[in-house]
Amino acid sequence: MKNNHLIVMALIVLTSACVPSIQPPTPRPFVAGISSTMTKSVFEATERAKITPTVTAGNPNPNMTATPDIYTNFRDDFDEKLQPGWEWINEDPKMWSLTNTAGTLQIQSEFGEIRRGSAKNVLLRSAPRGDFMVETNLNFSPDENDQFAGLVLFASETDFVQAGLGYCAPTVGCIKRGFYIDTYEGGKLLLPRRAFTFNEDIIFVRLVVQNGSLSTFTSPDGKVWYRTGKQGLNFTPTKIGLFTGQNSYDIIIPAWFGYFEATLLK
Repeated sequence: MKNNHLIVMALIVLTSACVPSIQPPTPRPFVAGISSTMTKSVFEATERAKITPTVTAGNPNPNMTATPDIYTNFRDDFDEKLQPGWEWINEDPKMWSLTNTAGTLQIQSEFGEIRRGSAKNVLLRSAPRGDFMVETNLNFSPDENDQFAGLVLFASETDFVQAGLGYCAPTVGCIKRGFYIDTYEGGKLLLPRRAFTFNEDIIFVRLVVQNGSLSTFTSPDGKVWYRTGKQGLNFTPTKIGLFTGQNSYDIIIPAWFGYFEATLLK
């Protein structure tokens, strides 16, 4: 009996040694405020390196027109310096950076609106000539009225579309924090306002201008896309780009953009 007891104890010890210990999960990266030194990408949680880009050099999108137009296939991954062709509107060099957070363009959300000509650090470039698609991903956490960050389709200060994350007090179609598609024609916001509940900080946004209409797509990871709207577009965008702004002088919050892509469609 004593020998049997020793054998059972040995088996228990051996079995216990074969069971791997449970390790606590690795905490997700967290970014708060502005860092004066280089930090990990704020898009690390989305495994940005694994995202398949819409257009890749050497393997063009089959829907693209074969043309030497320099705006056909454009992508900026915001690595250390901006690609040629960008222009700043009301630039404040101290309020944007390509080095505070590696591989991202960081723009501080300052007081200003495009329709009033007061927006700061609006980043624009020429739009493709014809039907096209633009895309970005951003990290933004709006929590005060009229804070916004996202894509812009621009014809003038009175005719433009801005689509991205924002916060708006619940009036005139606003839903507090969410994804907003705001269209201005003749300096007036078209109603009803297009707004969708979205409480995450990271989102991928794609705008498709085709046959006189605008289709909006969003994605949580850059892989699976959801159509969030389709509407007529009564003006031709001549510029495309990025914008972040708000209606306050007292609070400045950052928006991070992971890339910008433009594709000319057939």
